[in-house]
Amino acid sequence: MSSEFLKKDPLKAIAEAVKNKEEGYSWYAFHSNIIKAELVVETIRKDRNEVVIRPLPGSIAYLQEMIAGQEYLNVCLPKSSLVFTSKIKWMNDEGKLLLSLPEKYSFSERRREERIEPNSSVLVNFKYLGNQVRKNCLDLGLGGFSIVFAKSEGQVLDRGKIIDNIEIRFNDELLEVNCKVTSILILKPYMIDRVPYAGSRVSFQFVDLTPVQKEKIEIFLKSYEEEINFISNY
Repeated sequence: MSSEFLKKDPLKAIAEAVKNKEEGYSWYAFHSNIIKAELVVETIRKDRNEVVIRPLPGSIAYLQEMIAGQEYLNVCLPKSSLVFTSKIKWMNDEGKLLLSLPEKYSFSERRREERIEPNSSVLVNFKYLGNQVRKNCLDLGLGGFSIVFAKSEGQVLDRGKIIDNIEIRFNDELLEVNCKVTSILILKPYMIDRVPYAGSRVSFQFVDLTPVQKEKIEIFLKSYEEEINFISNY
């Protein structure tokens, strides 16, 4: 079956994914990160308006948390370049989830390689309580950034604390900024994509960025807009 034919009909694309046992994931956006539960689509029943998905081992608890209080679920099938939203009907004790047929869908022509992430090239360096902290950014925006500490590191920061003279390095730029610790989220392993360990996600808000600093961050972020917007704006 041709790719162009599948792109005319999301139901046929899902049926093909079932046949090929394609793995995908459900998600919700957490700032510029994607918290996800990996899954496979087991069955599609057009006559009964049903799609059955099964979480992969280790993803059941995350899927249960994800759907709590929610009416709809987002599902991404990367190999099929298909993203769809379906209404949640029920979930059994084994984690199998019954959904409606897609009520919203989109096909993407984006490249298949791993999307570029800011944390691969944004370095943060600062002192806190006499300790030197050097980290890669987990995410970066005009409002601030976040970093992750492994549980074994035992690093404790105080929410609401102002930290001065934080160095942020990307490309050939080096910015020195002041930030406020706005939130600390305790993480389970794989709760955030690419963070396989338990720990904490610490978010910082910029305090009084200069116009020049803001412009430099804006220029840097433009290179990531397409990848970030694909899912977060879906």
